[in-house]
Amino acid sequence: MVWSLLTWVRFLNHIDEAFRVFCKFMKYVQNEKGLLIIVVKSEHGREFENENFQELHENFRIKHNFSNLRTPRQNCIVKRKNCTLQGWPE
Repeated sequence: MVWSLLTWVRFLNHIDEAFRVFCKFMKYVQNEKGLLIIVVKSEHGREFENENFQELHENFRIKHNFSNLRTPRQNCIVKRKNCTLQGWPE
């Protein structure tokens, strides 16, 4: 089993794009890299917690882990990466 902490960043113009962009990313990972996504971890944001994502994860047997609400320690990696990205010039 191979574990990866690689981060791919996709900027969205609006949160409604999250499902479409994730599907495109998933196809890229599977087809171009020959890898399977087995676990996705996210916050309880409405862009990730909906029927579309739930159905996709069930169909592809992807486990979707949500961080606990109001627990900054669980989100520390994401928060550090966001700070890094915010520091970059546009």
